[in-house]
Amino acid sequence: MKTKLLFRLLGGFVCAFFFSIIAGKAIGQSPVNQATLTAILEGNQVFIQEKQAKLKDTARRNQQVRTGMARAELTFDNKAIARLSKNTRFTVGECGVQLQQGTALISGTSACTKGVTAAVRGTTYLLTVNDNGTEEYQVLEGTVDFSKTSQEDPHKWSMDGGDRCILEPDRKGVIREKLSRAEYVRNLRGWAFRGFETDEKRFDRLKSTYAKLFPNTRFPLRRTLNANRGNFILTIKQNRPLVKEVIARISWQRRRNDVYLPERFVGDFVFPINQKAQFVSGIEPFHRISVRLFDRDNRFLGYTEFEGLDDNAAVTVILPEDPQFYGKVRTVLGEDSDRNGVIDGDALTYDFVSLVKNPTQLPREKLEVIFPQTLEDINRSVLVAEPIPAIGDTPEFPDGFYEPLFSPLNRSTFPFRPGLEAPLLTVPGKVYPLVPVKPDGSSVFQVPKEILKYRSRRLLS
Repeated sequence: MKTKLLFRLLGGFVCAFFFSIIAGKAIGQSPVNQATLTAILEGNQVFIQEKQAKLKDTARRNQQVRTGMARAELTFDNKAIARLSKNTRFTVGECGVQLQQGTALISGTSACTKGVTAAVRGTTYLLTVNDNGTEEYQVLEGTVDFSKTSQEDPHKWSMDGGDRCILEPDRKGVIREKLSRAEYVRNLRGWAFRGFETDEKRFDRLKSTYAKLFPNTRFPLRRTLNANRGNFILTIKQNRPLVKEVIARISWQRRRNDVYLPERFVGDFVFPINQKAQFVSGIEPFHRISVRLFDRDNRFLGYTEFEGLDDNAAVTVILPEDPQFYGKVRTVLGEDSDRNGVIDGDALTYDFVSLVKNPTQLPREKLEVIFPQTLEDINRSVLVAEPIPAIGDTPEFPDGFYEPLFSPLNRSTFPFRPGLEAPLLTVPGKVYPLVPVKPDGSSVFQVPKEILKYRSRRLLS
């Protein structure tokens, strides 16, 4: 009995010894001594030791790199990379990336914060240090071995691709959970990849991990731009139609770097109910499309907005069949690569609701729209339309809606606010003629041309 116990203790010691060697190699096998600035996006506010930096500048060991209103990528001398979000600060240190503030995507090297050391094994992960001291870690591929630096709360754990953990400053231990598919996709379509080049090895590792986590679904990253990106097919639905047609006032906002350009009137389109029309050309992913809905008596029915996707999108806007619920709109969209007006089976679906507050009690210029982030207290039974499944308690918004500067989630939208182009403020057909949508669903509209039609008419009048 004593012999068995001795062997168990010896075995445990050997395992712990080898784990410490492996972890040590993970941290120290490819030490970083410097990092070269290899990309700057959306501005020029990147600093090394508080001196404005430019491409190919180098930060050495113990030097600090900081971003303001810009994103940046650095490549280390061990071929690892770090991508910095806006308002992020880190030091090139013995642990690799020593993050003090903001969010960084790190691939191929270890990192540390005030509270945690992360030892990697060929991995890509996101680190965030919030202003309140909360830290968040999301592993996209590979494995990360974490250890808390606090002597009062020692803790070690490992995470694989698809895992997330949160450390709160006044709470012992860690909160661990799995990333949902939508959250994982949001990371891949978000700031850390948009506009940066991803080499083939990292791309393939991410794709392989995604396939294991979410089998039979579409990988959201693309090596090349899709020719149909941003295009969309719009359908206006009502489950048991009370109206024959509605007017969809469509506007377009281009996004340039970190700014949305002014909203441009595309047209007032008369849609036969439950019919579709295609809108093409000029729209890019993350460009914003707004839809204001009216009946033929010019009564305002509701408002929604969505954004261009990486492929052609199918967009369905669902109106309640009971007029007492007008002002409530459901929007369902997702990629539609074969352009048949139906979201592809392996594509992620975005599904959310917008509400006009007091739609019949306020003058139009004061109408206020919100996009609720929970639907538990909302009557969703009035927002159904076959064959689209019922919406759940938690809506899923397009990726750009989660970016604080451009999000309608935490503030109200005023569809008839002062300063918009005249056709966006007046009743349909008053400034520019109504545009009919063919009842067979074959209408195709070139968005830039429709904009020019209105602007040309305005110049001639």
